Amino acid sequence: MFQRRIHQTSNQIFPISNRLYSRSFIHPSQVLILESTSYPGTTGDYLIQPLEQEEGTIGKDLFIAFSPEREAPGNSTFEVRNTVKLVGGAAQKCTTLVQSVIGEQAVPVRSIEIAELAKVYENSFRFININLANDLHSICYPLGIDPYYLKWCANQMNVEVPLIDAASQMEARTMDRLVQEALRLLSRCSVPLSRCLRWTIKKHRRHTEVCSI
Repeated sequence: MFQRRIHQTSNQIFPISNRLYSRSFIHPSQVLILESTSYPGTTGDYLIQPLEQEEGTIGKDLFIAFSPEREAPGNSTFEVRNTVKLVGGAAQKCTTLVQSVIGEQAVPVRSIEIAELAKVYENSFRFININLANDLHSICYPLGIDPYYLKWCANQMNVEVPLIDAASQMEARTMDRLVQEALRLLSRCSVPLSRCLRWTIKKHRRHTEVCSI
């Protein structure tokens, strides 16, 4: 039994999936671990279903799992050997085998789709942070102002900050959704509530405006 890592990108999914169907590539009891970013469902659509039709039962004859790569080249503190990695297998046996391949830093999740989504989430978080920094730089550098007053200053000078604006809109929508969910839950009990004063993510700190219920 051996491991072969296959990287998925938007322009590689179809060529890789086609090559995987070749019996010259697939061997009995092989462990396939996919790591790179793809939408939830990619592994099932392009690998698991076709291979089950030609190579037997996944979890018995062939073992497939998704384990998002988490590597930071040049980082001497966190390397492959000591970086936590999620593992989602097509079957429990798949998850168990891949955990043994990765080591004690492997953390099992309930499904491949969860592991795939975790990778998308991590990449999206990084992408948004990078572009937020770009937005902030576009204001800080030419204006020489304190970042805490960026949005106000930008609005005064007609400077667009689309990412910050989008974040503000998302926060407002999230607050509305949370209030509605709180109302739904409270309607099930007999505790009266006329007003929700604060929502916060920091202890002893005000974070949002008062929300009327």
